[in-house]
Amino acid sequence: MGKYITYATRYGTCEKYAARIAKEKNYPIYPINEIANHIADHDEIIFVTPIYTGKIFSFDKLIKELHQKNSVKLIMIIVGMYNPNRESNNTKIENIANEMLEKSTLQLQSIYHLFGELNSEKLSIIHRTLIKMLYNKAKKQAEINLSENEKDIINAYENNNQMDNNEFIEMMRSL
Repeated sequence: MGKYITYATRYGTCEKYAARIAKEKNYPIYPINEIANHIADHDEIIFVTPIYTGKIFSFDKLIKELHQKNSVKLIMIIVGMYNPNRESNNTKIENIANEMLEKSTLQLQSIYHLFGELNSEKLSIIHRTLIKMLYNKAKKQAEINLSENEKDIINAYENNNQMDNNEFIEMMRSL
């Protein structure tokens, strides 16, 4: 028994983070669609996943796959566009996670938050359109009227946010 990493990804950033954790910590790593084959071997999971429009990607699938496994410890690493250090964002994510875990046997140990990459060329047409709309809406406002999340969208869109190495290193000290 021990830890393993599973990840859900849509555009590859979570897979990159998961692979880096696995390499540095020497943990086995499996994509979420393979976890059913490895459930019996481990009692602690590190789940690396993105958040889109306030939903934790594939979290419901993880809970469903592990519903019969007793007392599995869960560490979540949430990857997204918004500032991972903003308490209001983190509180919302923690509330979503705790609500989804209410009827589960998973025991949430901790949640970490990291910036994701934004590569417009990789995005689906729907996500590209949504991000472009959010960006255009934010750009039309005076900077003084922008919310912190709107500033994050502008920053991500204009600077093509990359993986967050400093936050990652800090998180690795705790894992």
